[in-house]
Amino acid sequence: MQEKYLEDNGIEIILGAGIKGATKDSFTIEVDGERKDLFASTLVWTAGVRGNKLMDETFPELAKRGRLVTTQQLTVPRTR
Repeated sequence: MQEKYLEDNGIEIILGAGIKGATKDSFTIEVDGERKDLFASTLVWTAGVRGNKLMDETFPELAKRGRLVTTQQLTVPRTR
């Protein structure tokens, strides 16, 4: 249901892709051995199931369980 909603709103879902590189306005993925450049000004990383404890150690006031806490606008509270 969520997948159809996203696709109906122009969002392409690519499963099984690995990120091979990123720049300020694009990123490269690899799917089934084939590389593809995608152009975007925003990259939302959703891989992984557990945050890194380094986040908690480095930003104890901003991180929780290894994840950086953000607002709905994906900004970090209490920063510029």
